[in-house]
Amino acid sequence: MPELHELLRARHAPARLRAQRVELMRHVREKRGRHVILLVGDPDKQLPPPGAMIHFIDIPYVDECVRSTPEGSDVDVVVHSAGGLAEAAERIAQLVKDRFSSVRFIVPIRAQSAATILVLQGDSLLMDVASSLGPIDPQFVQANGRTVPAQSLSEGVEKILETAKGGRLNAGYIPILQQVTPADLQAAAEASLLSKTLVMRGLARGMLKSNADAEARAESIADQLCSHSTWLSHGRMVSAAQLLEMGVPVTMFSDDECGDIYRQLGANVLVTLMSNAVKLYETESVELVIRVNVVQVGPPAGSGVGDAQVDYECPTCKKPIPLHLRFRPDVQLAPGRLPFPDSGLMKCPHCAADLEISPVRQQLEAQLGRKAVNWGSSKEVTDGTERPQQPAPSGAPERGTGPQRGSRAARRAAKRKR
Repeated sequence: MPELHELLRARHAPARLRAQRVELMRHVREKRGRHVILLVGDPDKQLPPPGAMIHFIDIPYVDECVRSTPEGSDVDVVVHSAGGLAEAAERIAQLVKDRFSSVRFIVPIRAQSAATILVLQGDSLLMDVASSLGPIDPQFVQANGRTVPAQSLSEGVEKILETAKGGRLNAGYIPILQQVTPADLQAAAEASLLSKTLVMRGLARGMLKSNADAEARAESIADQLCSHSTWLSHGRMVSAAQLLEMGVPVTMFSDDECGDIYRQLGANVLVTLMSNAVKLYETESVELVIRVNVVQVGPPAGSGVGDAQVDYECPTCKKPIPLHLRFRPDVQLAPGRLPFPDSGLMKCPHCAADLEISPVRQQLEAQLGRKAVNWGSSKEVTDGTERPQQPAPSGAPERGTGPQRGSRAARRAAKRKR
């Protein structure tokens, strides 16, 4: 099977890449007797929630992959994700563990935040030298919409209050404290506790279950991964070597007979995500792909974003529909594109399927922070090219042969005659 540089050069179609993934999964099953489930969310596509994040919306898709795999078998779950909801990660892990005899998580590239919580729930963990997990300290959204590390919020308030023990509070701290409510502090503390609890329980019942001091070791590992003061950034990468130092029993690709297969599978996933695919849920027999429509923001007409061009993929015939959405009333329709329907309803020009595409408009408006401008009647939609003249009705004067009745030129001509 080709690796990354060969796949990039080959420019395979999605169907060919899918066929290669199936072949790689089959190799693992034949070599190790383990079925493969692929759970991928593209960490590099910046989309409004749920986007590529681990979310409750994933549950039906994961469940279908789980049900397509023989109950009681041994499975390898391949995860590539930047994280999401810890609660959703817990549910996904439980779905897998309830059905199968042994669960091994595979991280060919990266599994951060809630994805780290997910892969630490299994019986074993397989990683490459270049792959990584991440800190599990939760990120907390305050009432004002700002996202801050939960522990930084709590520790910051504690330090401010410590300085005020003498009875005087620095006036500069007052605006900061006004943005933090007691509910914020409680929610931040509970989010940190949840992350640590899930990792502790997963390790003690999984990878560390044969150790006499499993709970103590699991608590130590969870504390280290959840310490914001240690990592300083939620985006830091935690390598396999660092995990081994903490006491996580990681197996390296180089020590597993399927390591090369999973390295090739990781390369295939990276190239697949260069398309409009956002999430992949796959087994040998199931292929569930969530796609986002490719959006190109057009050049501004004056100042600000003027328009967006959308290649919307019809869910029925899979053919692209070139649409044009405008954010300024002076933007004209781009040649070769269709005006985005004001109602959000349209028929596919290829297969005549009825389409509801208003969510695409809402997504673009949210991303750009602007409301779209309707195209209005067909008379307003023009791309600047000449349109063929419609023939005049029978008996009517031919257009262009003289001033039309009621026009300014006709009034001037009548005045000259008088």
